[in-house]
Parts: sequence; structure tokens; C-alpha cells
Amino acid sequence: MRGPHEKGRQFVAALHGLRGLAVLYVVVSHIGNSGARLFPLPHDAIGKVGVWIFFGLSAFLLTTGLRSELTRLPRTTAIARYAVHRVFRIYPLYLVVLAIHWMIGDIDGAALLRHVALVEGHRELWAIPVEFQYYLVVPLIAVLSRRMAIAVLSAGLLASAAYAGVRPDAVFSNGLLIVPKAAPFLIASLLLFVRPPSAWAAPIGWGALLLLLACTAAFRHLGIIRALSPAAPWLSIAISIAVAGLIHALRQPGRLTAVFSAAPLVWIGEISFSLYLLHLFVIRAVFRWGLDPTLAGWVAFALSVALAACTYRLIEKPGIEAGRRLGRRWQPALAP
Repeated sequence: MRGPHEKGRQFVAALHGLRGLAVLYVVVSHIGNSGARLFPLPHDAIGKVGVWIFFGLSAFLLTTGLRSELTRLPRTTAIARYAVHRVFRIYPLYLVVLAIHWMIGDIDGAALLRHVALVEGHRELWAIPVEFQYYLVVPLIAVLSRRMAIAVLSAGLLASAAYAGVRPDAVFSNGLLIVPKAAPFLIASLLLFVRPPSAWAAPIGWGALLLLLACTAAFRHLGIIRALSPAAPWLSIAISIAVAGLIHALRQPGRLTAVFSAAPLVWIGEISFSLYLLHLFVIRAVFRWGLDPTLAGWVAFALSVALAACTYRLIEKPGIEAGRRLGRRWQPALAP
């Protein structure tokens, strides 16, 4: 029998594993878009599904974490620490990646400044400003009562769905406006306040996984035949529900939790931010070498993972630790 602490570690590991799945969606999709096939099933044109997993997981974890902090710290202290952690979690590597884009000529100096200010998103960078917009919403949700949070999140979901219905082309676009893309954030945050019974975790989890796979197939098919836009609002909600269902299931013991707690997938999840931001540089370089497409795809994947592991250790982890140290230093000064 596992003790509570060991079970807690497994649940944390499983959510890392879900993050690993998210980044694998993005990376294998971009490799597939370059003409390679790493395995028999086609895996191009599915990257946005992985981004939706990222969005939902971030929303749930950040809302959960901040509400927990608010139970033991003064409100100003908890929110200030939250803000510091977010900036130091994202910006160190983000600024390095922006510098690389600038040096190789993808963006000019003016665009570089707009990216720093989060008002522009070149290629894969579009997701960063969208996430930051929800970072601003999380404190507003975290301070609400359960009933008020449910009402606000439900109203936001209805407004997002209505906007997406009017502008379905904006849902899975690289546009920076969060409103049509809000479903994964809002539904995952709702999970914190409307939690299904733990006894339902296993059927919900396996059903959510099947729904996610069905949505992936539908997303790719509709994208390939250029018919994604009319179905985009509904598909966004379906993917978001699948992600929320997986999050709920992975916080309980079971076979699905054990699968997502597999060490390789957990490790990929830990380096996922580096892998997300850097893999396109590697893919672009490797596919210029004239290798067989399948070989080029595997080489690009391996080099992307190796590079991400290095930048995680050299840039991400020091940035995370710096944010934590600063948050601890500010706590006494901010406490009333």
C-alpha cells in the first residue's frame, strides 16, 4: 500500500506526464508538417490539440496553487509571489528564444520589443501572450468564493462560446486574443470548484482519453480538408472537457495515473517549456541537411530533446529558483 505522500508524488508526476503528452503533440506535429512520419499513423496538423492541453493544465494548476497560497498568506503577499513566480518561470528562456529569433532574422528590433511586451507572437510564440492574459485572470478567480467563481467562470465560458460562434476562424488561429480560445482555461479552472466524485475517476479518465483521441482525429481531418472553422468552437470545448477529465482522473490512483507517471513521459513534461520553444529551430536546421525524411524527423526529435534538457537545467531551473528566492524575500515586506 502507498502512503499519502507517495500517492501525492504520483499525482504530481502524472500531471507532468500530461504536460509531456502536450509537448509531444506539438513536436511530432511540426515534424510531420515537415514531411516526416515517425510512426505509422499520420501525425501532422495536430499541434493545437497539445497547446489546448497546456492551456487547461496551466489554468488548473495555477488556480489551485494560488487558492492554496491564499489560505496561508495575506492576499497581497500571495498574489505578489504568484506574479513573481510567473515572470521568472517564463521570461528567462523566453528572452533567450526571442534573441535567437532576432539574430537569425525572424523578427526585427521593433518586433522584438513587441514580443517582450507580449503584444506580438511570431510562429510558436503566439501561445505565450495568450497564457499571460489568463495569468492576469487567475488572481481574480482565486479570491472568489466557490459559488461566485462558478458563476463567473460559467459566464465567461458562455461569452467565449458566443464570440467563437461569431468568429470561429479565431479559435485555433495564432491570434493573441484569448476570448475565442478561453474554453480550455475556463473549463479547467471550473474543475477546481465543480469536482466529480473520486469514485468516477477511472471511467472519466478513460472516457476523456478516448474523447481526446477522437478530437485529435477530427481536428486533423477537418484541418486537412480546410473545414475546421465551422466546427472549431465545439471542437475547442470538446478538447477542453477531455483535458479537464484527464486532470481529474490523474489526481486519483489508478492504471491511467500509472501510465502518465511513466518516467520518460514525466521527464519530457519537466522540460516541456524548453522543448516547446526550441524544437522549431532544430527542425528547420535538420531538414536542411538533405537526410531521408524519416531519419531527419528522428534526428530532429532527439536533438530537440537534448537541447531542451540543457536549457532546462541552465536557464529554466535557475530562473525558477530565482523567482522563488525573490518571492520568499518579499514575503515579510508585503505582509500586513
